[in-house]
Parts: sequence; C-alpha cells; structure tokens
Amino acid sequence: MESVNRNRAPYAIQQQLDISRIISEKQQEVSTGQKIDQPSDDPAAWLEISNIARRQADESAWQSNIGRVETRAGSAETSLRSISSGLIRMQELLIQANNDTYSQADRETIAIEMEGLLNTFRDSLAVKDSFGGDVFQNGPPLEIPINEDILVISAPSIQTVTENIPLGNGGFSDFETIITDTIAAVRSGTAQDRTDAFQPLRNVENRITDMIAQQGIVGNRLESARSYLEENAITLTERRSALEDTNLSEAISRIQSLLVNLEAAQAVYGQIEQRTLFDYLG
Repeated sequence: MESVNRNRAPYAIQQQLDISRIISEKQQEVSTGQKIDQPSDDPAAWLEISNIARRQADESAWQSNIGRVETRAGSAETSLRSISSGLIRMQELLIQANNDTYSQADRETIAIEMEGLLNTFRDSLAVKDSFGGDVFQNGPPLEIPINEDILVISAPSIQTVTENIPLGNGGFSDFETIITDTIAAVRSGTAQDRTDAFQPLRNVENRITDMIAQQGIVGNRLESARSYLEENAITLTERRSALEDTNLSEAISRIQSLLVNLEAAQAVYGQIEQRTLFDYLG
C-alpha cells in the first residue's frame, strides 16, 4: 500500500540536505580556519575584509618607508654631529692661531690640521645611504610617504646645509668657501683677517646646529608615525580576525548540534516513511 506521506518526503529530504550542507560548511571552516572563503559567504564582511587587507598592505609599505627614513636620517645626523665637532675644534684652532706668541710655522701646523678637518667635512657631506644615493642630495630633498598624505624629508639637501650662510656683515657665502678662507687667514693672513674669520666660522657651526635640530624633529615624527601604525596594525588584525577567522570551539559545538539534529531528522523521516494509511486509521 502507498504511503500517504509522499508530500512530506520532499520537505523532509530537503531539511536533511540543508543540515548536511551547513555541517559541510562548518567542517570546511574548521579545516581552513576561515569562515569566509568567497564573497557569497557574507558580501558585507568580504568587502570589509578586502578594505582591511588593502589598508594593511599600505601600512606595511609605510612601515618599511619609516625604516628607510630612519636609516637615512640617522646617517645624516651622525654626519652633521661629526661636522659640528670638527667646527668646534676649528674655532679653537683659529683662536690659537691669533695668539701673538705663535710663529708662522705654528700657524702652518694649525692650517694643516684645519685642512684635515675640511677633508673630513667633505667626506661627511658625501655620505651614501644603503641604496648608494647621497644622503644630502643635490636639489630638492627626497620626500618619502609614511602615512596617508604625510611626507617626511629624511635629510636636508646639500644646498640647505652648505649654501647662503651669513658672514655677519650682511653678506652670504657657502660652507666650503668660509672654511677655505679661514684656513687662508691662518696660513697667510693678518691678525685682523683671523679675527674677521671667526664670525663666519661660528655661523657655519650655527647652520649645522640648526640642521641637527631639524633631524631631531624628523626623529620625533617618525617615532610618532611608527607608534600609530603599530597600534593600528593590532586594531586591523583584530577586526579582520573577527570577520574572517573561525571560532573553533563555537564551530565544533555547532557541528555537534547539527549532527544531532540530522540524526533526529533522519530517524523521524524513516519512521514516517514506514507508516501506512492503516497506521493513521488505527
């Protein structure tokens, strides 16, 4: 005799198929560790994950840029501090050379030491970065992005460091000329020449001191930018994990519950299929 439950069969079968499909999806989540594998799983979450991924890529690049800027800025500051120490020594030598008790031979010895310092200055200003480029570039300084719409200059240009230095009399000159004129004043100039050389030399030191201070500002900006990116990286990672990663304990518990439901549905379906009209009439 035919079952009177033929209309119930499609629904009961579909229910079992739906539960089986959900179980399979949950097992896949447990296996991959991700609950969203394709846009159709959750379009809104997928879009947010994509945006977070792009932001993470950008911030990773900015972190790398900060590291590069820190390296160049560090090289620049080291060079500037070396020049500053040499300029202090050069001023000491200039004062000594203007002592009336010093002979011409003594002044020649001082001039030779000053020339050695000048060569050291030249080397410091020609220092290279890890990519082989000049730290103190010729022309506009290199601007490097370290965040959205934020550019930072890792080191001043060679022109900023060495040009348009005031002489103290209303005129201006450059780093090299002031140093060579100072050496000439020591070697062959008069006492007045050596006296006149002191203020321009002091102004060179002031310029270098200003550049060192600027490097300190760069360092503070980099530290602030790095801290922000590190904190935001944690926030982005946590948000992406909440959207994308499988909660294993929750997923396993859900699978176990679904398996119980599936077994119950199968048992009920089997019992219903075995009943006949006489069972209902009886």
